[in-house]
Amino acid sequence: MGRPATTAGDTKSPRSLRTSEHEDSMFAAPQHLAVRAQRGIYSEVLKPTSLTEVQLATRGPSGRVSVAGRNEIPFLPVGNLRSTGDGGRVLAPPVPHTVADVKPKVVEPFEQSPAHPPRKVTVERRRRLYASLNIEELLVERGINYADPQFDSQRWLPLDPFDDTTYDDRCPEEWILLGYDEQKHFLPLEAKGLRRQVGGSGTWEDCHVYSYDGESNMFAVRWVKDNRESDESVKLLRMQLLFKVEDPVKFADRLVAAHQSRRWAESLIKYNYYIDNMPTDDIKALGDPQEKRIAGAARNMQKIRQAKKLPVKALLQEINLMFARTMNKIAFDKHMNQNREDRMYRDLELPPKALPPPPPEFGLVETPPHDFTRLFAAFCVSSLYVRSEVIHALREIRAECNAVLTRCIYNVKPTKAMKLEEFKQTQRAAISQLAFDLQETWAQNVQKIVVKYFADVGKGWFDISETNKESYNYGKIKKMLLVASFLMQDSLRYMTMDSLAAFTRMIEDRRPEEIVVESVSVVKARSKRQEEGVEESSPREGTRDSNSLFVLDLTRSPDDKAFQFSVSPATFLRAVIEVFEKGVVQMGDVPQPEKLVLPHLFKSQPKHVLASVNLDERRVQEYRRRIEEAITFYVPHLDRFLALFDKYLEILQLKPEETVKEIEQKTNGSAASDQLKQMAEDFFRREASLLDEIPDSTTIGAFCLNCCDIKRFLAQKLHAVGNLILDVIAQRFRDQCTQTLDQFRGFYATLKKRPKNIEELTEMKTFIGDIPAKLERLAFDIKMNLHTFAILEEFKYKLYVEDHNLRWKMFGSPLETLTLMAETEKSLEKDRQVFLEELLTQQAEFEETIKDLEGIVSSFSQYSDMSKLDEISENVLSVNARIELSVQSAKLHNAREMLFGKPATDYSRVHQLKKDFAPFSTLWLTAAEWQRSKVQWHKGPFEEIEAGAMEKQVYGGIKQLHKVIRTLKEKGFENVSSRAESVLHELEEFAPLVPLIVALRNEGMRERHWEKVSEAVGSRIGPGTDAFRLCTLLDLKISDFSEVIVATGELAAREHLIEK
Repeated sequence: MGRPATTAGDTKSPRSLRTSEHEDSMFAAPQHLAVRAQRGIYSEVLKPTSLTEVQLATRGPSGRVSVAGRNEIPFLPVGNLRSTGDGGRVLAPPVPHTVADVKPKVVEPFEQSPAHPPRKVTVERRRRLYASLNIEELLVERGINYADPQFDSQRWLPLDPFDDTTYDDRCPEEWILLGYDEQKHFLPLEAKGLRRQVGGSGTWEDCHVYSYDGESNMFAVRWVKDNRESDESVKLLRMQLLFKVEDPVKFADRLVAAHQSRRWAESLIKYNYYIDNMPTDDIKALGDPQEKRIAGAARNMQKIRQAKKLPVKALLQEINLMFARTMNKIAFDKHMNQNREDRMYRDLELPPKALPPPPPEFGLVETPPHDFTRLFAAFCVSSLYVRSEVIHALREIRAECNAVLTRCIYNVKPTKAMKLEEFKQTQRAAISQLAFDLQETWAQNVQKIVVKYFADVGKGWFDISETNKESYNYGKIKKMLLVASFLMQDSLRYMTMDSLAAFTRMIEDRRPEEIVVESVSVVKARSKRQEEGVEESSPREGTRDSNSLFVLDLTRSPDDKAFQFSVSPATFLRAVIEVFEKGVVQMGDVPQPEKLVLPHLFKSQPKHVLASVNLDERRVQEYRRRIEEAITFYVPHLDRFLALFDKYLEILQLKPEETVKEIEQKTNGSAASDQLKQMAEDFFRREASLLDEIPDSTTIGAFCLNCCDIKRFLAQKLHAVGNLILDVIAQRFRDQCTQTLDQFRGFYATLKKRPKNIEELTEMKTFIGDIPAKLERLAFDIKMNLHTFAILEEFKYKLYVEDHNLRWKMFGSPLETLTLMAETEKSLEKDRQVFLEELLTQQAEFEETIKDLEGIVSSFSQYSDMSKLDEISENVLSVNARIELSVQSAKLHNAREMLFGKPATDYSRVHQLKKDFAPFSTLWLTAAEWQRSKVQWHKGPFEEIEAGAMEKQVYGGIKQLHKVIRTLKEKGFENVSSRAESVLHELEEFAPLVPLIVALRNEGMRERHWEKVSEAVGSRIGPGTDAFRLCTLLDLKISDFSEVIVATGELAAREHLIEK
């Protein structure tokens, strides 16, 4: 076997080799040993050799070999070679050393073993390997680039504390010792050092290491450039120094580990700094029960329990602070994991979590010896299982608890989809039934079991008739009931958690992986249980998907302006969560067996119930969150499905009556029936399309969307519009038939009417002549009405008997009209002769009337007595009426003569008679009117005078009387003309007062104007004064102040106009 391995740098020589004499004897061994395995010879001489030299070399060593110790034969490196000139190379003489000749550290034996290279070859290979590696390239490959000035510029922790010295083959002192030779002379060590430049970059340059300072942990080096050493010595850390015989790969890994550790340390400092500075005010502190439990656990030592006034408060405050920090840490970790791209977390590089410790190699634990008898006695005192009753009772109690484990709080296997209220009632019934069974049946059964087995036990540990509370507390019956309570609590908890899990699965199992709402009738969903394909939810008339859980009715808003669900998805979520929580809460009222078995010991104490699952527990909250996610998952899909009905908003907001009324107003003319027919067909077609498009129900996961009601409602609206349009067509048919028949009835009434005079007879003949043309126009109307009737029959519209009667009556009216027209023409010929005879008689009578009026008019030239003015004016009015009637009669006779085809009689005497009587009529009527008005104006209240009428009467009368006087004088009626002149004179005397009266009666007159007039007149006048009449004003001689009064009136009129 070879010798133990030593390093190349060992200063002590290996133990001495065999002597030459010993080797001589070894080589003199028998020849049969020559065939043994020979050690390989590794030559360090590289030169061409002949075959003879090779054969000599393979024969092995000569019989006598001179050997010496390794330290006596200096090792010549392979690089020290020189050329021989003939193509070969030989070793060159050694060069004096200026630096320490240090060999790489290898773990190889000094004595060579078979199949292993010699130690010096391994050392030289390692030296060459280290020399071939570039430390800068190795570091760049590992992400460390000191040539970049910005590299690690953001780091604020020093690198030296993070150096892992386990990477180093030697400690610093050992490195320095390598520089000493056998004479204890120190030669510098060759190395590469990290030299920092002015700009912050660094390069690895050759240097010589001279010493090491243990206090500063730094090496003193001098830089070497072009084989020349600088005089200046610098200090470098171990991580800034790579020895020539050091493994560059391990050194690079050492630097990488240091940088990584520093990054982890900086990130941890930031990480903890962030958490330490998070606010804790809004974090709920530990509750009183928790603090009491912690304090009790801290005092659970005899010496501490005996102490008084322990400073627990400060410790609890510290624990609350640690609890708040832990809560902040949990929140921070969650936020950091969800927002890794956030700027604050981007630079955080936390170290990986530590692996859990490995399990122990063996599961046995050594224990000291025990006294079995004493321990068994103690066990009997402490254990419940010392009586068979306990075992039997607990067995039956466990059976009851196992039966409870098979129960479920909720109805998780619904047979059909239910509406929300039905779902709530079903679940409430299941919860109430189970709560009743647990509180009454289960608890009572456990009580009966305990009483059955322990009623006859009697005094002792298991006495259920114990009346002393203290004895009961130390007895085993309490422990027995406590075990029963624990069994019941465990069963109740497991059953509750299983029920919550089943309820959650019931909701989640119906949730598809993906839902695609393509239309109101096509909803595609990929189910969790059907990953292999896509199932399409197609409407099924009158059925509901068995996989659905909820029925959701699609309905309309109260104002019929939008579609909505009968119950919002948020209400479903609240209802499901309410059922979920109700099931948990209802399980918290199960009484403990202790209270039921020994009621006499717990009379005054509150109700004892089993500990149940709390709503704040993590698993319960997790189930609740999963249910919320499952229900919330459907919200966008339900909204998307609801949005598809927006195209039916027009139908939803449709008001049939108003729509049909608007259509009726827009459709007129001969083509109205066809237009209405087309519109009715459109609405009926839309109704059929809608019934085909909208399914009765559509399934979206757990929701079965019932569309029957809204589908029926929309279809009814379209159908109602179509029916109303048909009603309009029918009503128009009736109206048009009625109008047509009314025209025929008009024909009948006119044709049956007997003419009273020649004018009516002529009109009748004209009417009869127009009937054929009217019948042609009515024939078109009849045709259109019959076409309208055909439209109604095409739609199978229900018509009344009266409608059919109208149709046939209208159809036969033209023939009936023609028949009646022929009969009427015959009757009119007879009436014409009668009317002609009546005309001749009336003309004779009219001649007598004309003669009588001529005598009356001539007699008016003798009227001149003004005292009989009223009587004369009445006669004038009567004569005027008779003359006007005569003029009309003359025109009537001439017109009838024309109708009979006779020449017209000359009645010019009547018009001359009217012209001759006009002056007398004007005179006496003007005089009578002046007499009445004069008295009324003078004596009546001034406010009642109509200024405009007065002005017209006075000025008009003056103008007419001038014309009358001229005519009378021309005809020689001097006596009558003198009476006209007297009336004219009175009017002309009154005329100057008219402007004054018009000015004072101006509606713009105000108090200020009356004051101005009163100031001018010198007396108070105006509305409200006593005896405000025209006669009073004339007594004040207002005509003398006409200019002021007229100007004031004009001013008042202008101001009044401006005010308007």
